[in-house]
Amino acid sequence: MSTFDIDIEKAKRQSARLLPEYGVGEPSNEHEPESTQEQPDAATPGPDIELLPIDARMYAYDVAKRMDHAPLSFAMTAALLTLSTAMGRRVAVRPKLKDIWEVIPNLWGMLVAPPSVKKTPILAEMVKPLKLLEMEANERYEEEMKRYNAEKIAYEIELKEYKAKLKEGETPPIPDEPDKPIRSRYLIDDATTEKVAEIMIENPKGIGLFMDELSGWFKSMGKQGREGDRSFWLESFNGNGSKSVDRIGRGSLLVPHMCATIFGTIQPDALMGIVSGATGATSGGDGLLQRFQLISYEDRVQPVYTDELPDTIAREAYYDLVRKIALADPVERGAKKDRFSDTPFYRFSPEAVEISKAFFGDINEELKVNEEHNPAYAAHLGKFHGLMPSLALILFYADRVSGHIDEEMIPASYAERARKLCDFYKRQAMKVYDLERLKERKLEALDEKIVEKVKEIASAGKLPISFGKLSQMVKGAKAKDCERALKGVAIRKGRKIVSLLPASNV
Repeated sequence: MSTFDIDIEKAKRQSARLLPEYGVGEPSNEHEPESTQEQPDAATPGPDIELLPIDARMYAYDVAKRMDHAPLSFAMTAALLTLSTAMGRRVAVRPKLKDIWEVIPNLWGMLVAPPSVKKTPILAEMVKPLKLLEMEANERYEEEMKRYNAEKIAYEIELKEYKAKLKEGETPPIPDEPDKPIRSRYLIDDATTEKVAEIMIENPKGIGLFMDELSGWFKSMGKQGREGDRSFWLESFNGNGSKSVDRIGRGSLLVPHMCATIFGTIQPDALMGIVSGATGATSGGDGLLQRFQLISYEDRVQPVYTDELPDTIAREAYYDLVRKIALADPVERGAKKDRFSDTPFYRFSPEAVEISKAFFGDINEELKVNEEHNPAYAAHLGKFHGLMPSLALILFYADRVSGHIDEEMIPASYAERARKLCDFYKRQAMKVYDLERLKERKLEALDEKIVEKVKEIASAGKLPISFGKLSQMVKGAKAKDCERALKGVAIRKGRKIVSLLPASNV
């Protein structure tokens, strides 16, 4: 199936209710995708665009198309991560009919691809609504700080007069100290965990951490003085925990609500080392990599040069959706509250519960199969118990705040769409945890090329040759690769290959 071979007409019909709001009326032909005849096949079958919330579909399609027909799954994953960040802890889901088990829809994700596959531009484009919210919040904060500073000066004058009157025996009213404004945050790109803890205290609904290159973030946690970072981020995943953060020389902070969405991009070669760390542990590691549930991984993409204006209607709809999710009151949209949690929540409908029960049963069976021979992948699958209801809530709440539906329980259709998305992300995870075997296959292929090159050199009577010079003759090889490949195959003297062993000769 082509990357762009989607039911665009159906998507347009489902999005039609938003068009009058922007003064357009009926959909125009500018939404039509070009003929799929010249469009490339996707390297990996992606999820159906119709699985996204109604007001996110057209813009995800538009962005991927304008990025020279980049993988549609990249734009879809970026949209879901943006919506998850906008939701944070503002609303939760209870996937069972009676139980108070609650899931915060806090998702982590990554786009994995070699350079020049447009993963960074796509992610940057889809998170723009959050950056706009961040800019607007900062402008409000600066205005509020101006008022606060003026009120603070007036307060200090009143306080001085108050103390003077007390000394004179009077009992004047105590002046009211102005409250210092708090800056609302939605997205950060670089900060120490101590600073992030301060931001989380002021923003208990959660924040997003967006990084262009996730490899640097993973490496930073191994640096001296950053030993506590790993546990900090691990505890920010569930969205409903608390943590005490010690600051050198400045005491401790209690963060009552640890919630951070983390997402970015990474190249396959950089990811290999991280996967090695997870797969090398008998338990699958500490679960840091496994928390990246929304992984979209493409290693073979054929671009198609595209130069078109953005679909402004689709963009406005998507931006408006992100804003509504970030600013709406869930209770006004049918969410419930009770004494067991301070977070408004929706429950699955009875029909949705049946779908989730079947899904959890399938996941548990796969866990049994993989726990022994692939514990890292099994640990990843184990987190699908929270991923499926999180996705169902995100899809449902996005359509709810946009006015496309008015149900007060999550219908079966949203649970089914979440299940289909989970099927896609499960396939992507299988690719990731197979990177170790891919690495082995690449090394084997490189070894074969090195041995063949030495046979060629030996036939031409040009031995001995140094490992360094040989590496220059084999693309992608280094001197250490040549030493590895020729161990037990060639006779060496110092740093040179003298001859091939008889069994290896031509």
